[in-house]
Amino acid sequence: MDRLVAWDQTECAVSPGVLAETLVAAILCGHNPLTKLRDFWEGRECEPYFAAHGVRPEQLDDAAYGHLLDRIAEDRGRSLVEAVALRYLVAHGMDAQLVHVSTASVSVGYDDGSEGDEDAGGPWEDEEIALLLAFGHRRFKQTPYDPDDVDRWKIGLGVQQNGMPLTGKLLAGNVSDRAWSLDVARYAAHTLAAQGLGHAVFVEDSALGAKGSLKNLVEEGLDFISILPGAFALEKELRDEAWHEDAWTTLEPFGQEPQALQYQYWHTRRELVGEVLDFLVVTSSHPGERKEKILKTRFFELGEELKQEARALAEQEFAGEEEARRALERLKESGSTKGFQVSGQIRKSGALPEIGGTWRAVVSVGEVGEETYARARRQESTFVLAYRLKKNPAMNSPAEVLKAYKSQEMAEQGFRFLKQPVVLGPEFQKTPERITALGYLFILPLILSQYLEYCVWTGLEKEGTMLILGGKKVFRPTTKIILECLDRVMILQAEGQRFLTYGPQDNVMKILRALDVPSEVYTGRDSEDHVVR
Repeated sequence: MDRLVAWDQTECAVSPGVLAETLVAAILCGHNPLTKLRDFWEGRECEPYFAAHGVRPEQLDDAAYGHLLDRIAEDRGRSLVEAVALRYLVAHGMDAQLVHVSTASVSVGYDDGSEGDEDAGGPWEDEEIALLLAFGHRRFKQTPYDPDDVDRWKIGLGVQQNGMPLTGKLLAGNVSDRAWSLDVARYAAHTLAAQGLGHAVFVEDSALGAKGSLKNLVEEGLDFISILPGAFALEKELRDEAWHEDAWTTLEPFGQEPQALQYQYWHTRRELVGEVLDFLVVTSSHPGERKEKILKTRFFELGEELKQEARALAEQEFAGEEEARRALERLKESGSTKGFQVSGQIRKSGALPEIGGTWRAVVSVGEVGEETYARARRQESTFVLAYRLKKNPAMNSPAEVLKAYKSQEMAEQGFRFLKQPVVLGPEFQKTPERITALGYLFILPLILSQYLEYCVWTGLEKEGTMLILGGKKVFRPTTKIILECLDRVMILQAEGQRFLTYGPQDNVMKILRALDVPSEVYTGRDSEDHVVR
């Protein structure tokens, strides 16, 4: 940050790096509303950190952070985010074999400074400024913060296969995910490759389903794996052909869990958007809870419709037996088409002087057939993947393609530690440029959060240990759990020295060892001499 952001020491004595670092830490620690940060840091007992950087807590006032936002606004927020993300990636020896996209949102409220700050800044009535700030749905207000009256920052993210962020951007509310997906694909293919991180394969869900998006990827020579949505006629054609041939190839289950899904695939090559691409029609042993529920609801509704038709038929009188029998057969055929067993018989009912009586159908509707439900279940769990892997031939196997696509969940982790709306103090909303810069700074806690989790997880695994919380073993603690453990660190201070009061098996010491962080960050001295046993 110090290298990339212009810094005028005559205006601000604290470097941009320290300001950004402490602001990100305050966000991670849940400081809300985002104001009066000097008070926050004066109460955090972080003397070793301040001493190491030649900073006093009283220098970390809101004006200093506002100055940082002005400097970032003059530079480019996204380039800063990408520089930090790339530096983390290289420092941890990671690459970007796969690239996924996601969007996250942060709810933002505004403190109007009504307690006496006459120059609180914002909200703005200018339509052009309002449009500039329209990252999501926005509703400025003239009253103190109300949780029902918030804006939403929409943040686009690009992450690699382990979920580590690569790029991020503030998106206007009217920007489609397709546009952001193509943006990330280009960044991964060109910028990351230029940094020596290899030719990344872009993996995406349905956002690339438009012909224009797929055509752009093909024309620009980008490797990709994308689900083919039903908007393409080819999608239904391939599904039908795969089920008609019924020549599935079974893959080994993913993962070691007993309930791991069993996948089968059918492969073909077809022309689409001007080039011959590979396609996998994939079906699994279970469609997932949501689709299972939809499937059960669908068959329940079909059964209810048949029962209603059966009741209507049972109440109908026919003058002739053959006419009644034909009506019953039509209902049986309809039930069979839907997978239900419909049975019944024709009975004579009453008598009319002219024709000697009437005829009625007695009908019974059974449950959906097991074979029908099983087939529908498999069809519900069927999807089509389109892919091209010219620069990554080693991945060009059905198993690797499917694994790459299923790793899409890595992109969905989002801002798990930012649950409550963040309230911005007056200094942070004085100009639209400051809000824009702050929006980009909110991506940095996500980067730090992902690496924090990754380092703790791998460190605990390497040591063969875990955290113990409430008597339960936690092998993969979230950022929230990690920070809650560190937030309760107790320090004993005596005769000018600081001591940690934790044994080696305490959660705090496990986390510090996993992060390879010496306890002297708390004591300011050699940790071996200043841990109370």
